[in-house]
Amino acid sequence: MVYALLAAEPLTDDTIHHYLTSKWLHKHAYLIVSTWGRPAVSLVYAPASHLGFFWCRMTSLAICLAACLYTFRLARETGLKYAWLAVPLVFFQTQFFRLSTDLLTEPLFALIIICAVRNFVRGKYNWAALQFSVSMAARPAGFFVAALFGIIMAVFALRGKLGHPKAAVMKLLPAGVLLASIPAIWNVAGAIIYGGGMRSSIHETAAGFLNGTYDLLWLSHSNAWDTVMFKYGSDGPLHYLILMPLVTGGCIMMLMIPGYLTLFKMRGVWIIPAVWTSFFVLHTFLRTSGLYASGGYARFFVSVAPLAGIMAVAGAARFATNLKWVPLTFLACVAFYVYLVPWITTFPFFKETYLLDSGNIVKIVWDKFLWIVVPATVVIPACWVFLSKRYGRQPGIRSSAKHVSAPIFAVICLVLPIVECITAVAPARQNATYQLIRDLGEWLRRERPELTEDLGSFRPRKTDAKLIFARYSLHMGKGWDPYDNSRFGTFSKEEIASLPKGSIIVWDSGFSKTEYRVTEKALDDNDRLESLTKFETRLGREQKFTLHVYEVVKQSPQKDG
Repeated sequence: MVYALLAAEPLTDDTIHHYLTSKWLHKHAYLIVSTWGRPAVSLVYAPASHLGFFWCRMTSLAICLAACLYTFRLARETGLKYAWLAVPLVFFQTQFFRLSTDLLTEPLFALIIICAVRNFVRGKYNWAALQFSVSMAARPAGFFVAALFGIIMAVFALRGKLGHPKAAVMKLLPAGVLLASIPAIWNVAGAIIYGGGMRSSIHETAAGFLNGTYDLLWLSHSNAWDTVMFKYGSDGPLHYLILMPLVTGGCIMMLMIPGYLTLFKMRGVWIIPAVWTSFFVLHTFLRTSGLYASGGYARFFVSVAPLAGIMAVAGAARFATNLKWVPLTFLACVAFYVYLVPWITTFPFFKETYLLDSGNIVKIVWDKFLWIVVPATVVIPACWVFLSKRYGRQPGIRSSAKHVSAPIFAVICLVLPIVECITAVAPARQNATYQLIRDLGEWLRRERPELTEDLGSFRPRKTDAKLIFARYSLHMGKGWDPYDNSRFGTFSKEEIASLPKGSIIVWDSGFSKTEYRVTEKALDDNDRLESLTKFETRLGREQKFTLHVYEVVKQSPQKDG
């Protein structure tokens, strides 16, 4: 909660998009089934969005705490020692902590997945099927994870783990129906909403699917990534492996390595590392191929942070029984990042384009391993060995040695991960980009009141001019409905060409170029537009963010015609 109060700015424009979608879905039914907004996310945050962005942050915090709680319950039910460590080892993963007070899809997906995996481990396959089904409405990766669950259930049936064939069918049938239920409902609802609404009777509505009035495969045809399939390019297959210290933090990653191997050997809980591995392989493939505009963000792995937390708990239990695993794991990590990765990436197939120059590799290792993990893996175990030999003949067995090892274990598995997370995730109150957008909003109110003074009210409009811009950030805190097409338009070349005289266009150096492929030069060369003002701020030594405001000074030829 303190972090939410200190971090005054949203992390990304995706955050703002989800917030506005949740806030305005009661006025625009199509937002409920939006493939960009995700139905599960929009519906969960809808009540809080009307109270303000802070309460959406609190909703995210509640979701993250619930995910930690269910991770602890699963760790305890699987018989792992130190199951209570699941809560801090999930919550203080770097990216999970960062997103714990932001409005993105990953935390909700993480909660759904840990509940589904827990029910699977407990043998409650129908509940697991329903939860895997809901995950598809939270993030696109849910379709892949749900398919994995279906394959596992089919293999169980073929191997006789669900009983004789008749019993297996009776178990598979309801699980299959539940697994398909949420996407089926989503598909039907989307087809009806985008097909003009329901007809006068249920029979006429059902007939609409048969005669082509409604798109029977609406969900497949409404793929939000068709137009931006390869927009963010691609990287080599080591991309996420290199990012992993930034995802979980160096300490927790070290705990995960022995825990990963331990869980695969444990009866009945192999699905935990299996789901995590499949998620890793999926995103590595998408990033390597560039499919579905995969941006390669570290935050994607917040979706499986609870599973990583359980692996870390299993690793902590392994460290507790044999502390020699600690320096060995540390040395393996350093050897991989300092020596092996640069050598592998000399091969053309493994060439990386992001975060892989030698300076960045060294920086990652130094920031995430050396300064905080060296004490945990070298100095502390050395002290433990010295004190154990000094006060007990059999280190690790006599009570004196146990008293020495207990605080050391706590420092390695609890204190250092928390310190590392808090130092890595500092709340930023002043975001230069959003400050610039606020300045723009004030300028619009002052210079173009006819476009903004009646927004959010029931007063008649004084003009048919529109205000269009690529970033939803301008709507934050102003009560403007960004989905009101009579006031705002879609930032596209077609929309710009048809804008009436007096309309305002706000071009930005981010989304306008990357999302909508509209360049500043194209607007400068447009004789219908006149440049009014420009806002600029620096984001770094070589990068700046620009807002350029244009006014339509000539009537559109389409309007004249």
